[in-house]
Amino acid sequence: MLMLKIVITLLVVISLSLVAERLSARWAGLLAGYPLGIAIVLYFLAVEQGVEFAAQAAQYAVGGLAANVIMALIYWQLAKQARWNNVVSVVLASTAGILAFLLVSYVLHQLSMPFLVSVLVTFVVIMLAAWRMAGVPKLVTQHKAQASWLDLLFRGALASISVLLITGLAALVGPEWAGLLAGFPVAAFPLFLILHYHYGASLLTYSIKAYPLGLVSLVIYTIVVSFAYPWLGIVWGTLAGFALSTVYLLLVQQARNIT
Repeated sequence: MLMLKIVITLLVVISLSLVAERLSARWAGLLAGYPLGIAIVLYFLAVEQGVEFAAQAAQYAVGGLAANVIMALIYWQLAKQARWNNVVSVVLASTAGILAFLLVSYVLHQLSMPFLVSVLVTFVVIMLAAWRMAGVPKLVTQHKAQASWLDLLFRGALASISVLLITGLAALVGPEWAGLLAGFPVAAFPLFLILHYHYGASLLTYSIKAYPLGLVSLVIYTIVVSFAYPWLGIVWGTLAGFALSTVYLLLVQQARNIT
């Protein structure tokens, strides 16, 4: 099971990275919100801990996505500080971002909000983040990030480590904490590190501008899975979640093309 988690995560993350690389930074930001990491985590939670456990965790994961978007904003705020070199900036931004994610998750855990309230809070946080980033000027055009194979392997490896940690802790921490931790940006966080290190704040800013809207697809996926897993099972529940979240992303991109 350990090797299966690593192989699946590596293949999925690297494949989508290659797709995003051939499109644009905006698409990279949207696709960073595609339900990759959370889908893999919830899938293996269902396999290892049972469908009911995974469905419960999915409900709590909606709140974890509020921590996710706050983490992205904190990371971006520190990444655009020009007084640090790239290595120091990446270390400080990533450390602050992870701490912010854990702090917000802890607060949400203490509040133990009902599912519908958690959904509402997460959507409000995402919309506020989208409003905040809407006022940020585009520092680059449709420039494409050229990721090396080392970058892709780094992204896949970091995502794999995150999946292993979250699913490994699940039995110890229960569905609430497992769900909150599942909201961690397993696929997006390594992308932020790569863009930040190689290109500085400009390309990172362009991707994070699209990130909140992309993250809505994660919320859609998580809500669908929380209901679909007990009704449809793991495979069909996963496919249902992917289908609706993909439709959302296509509609968002179509709307952007029209405007």
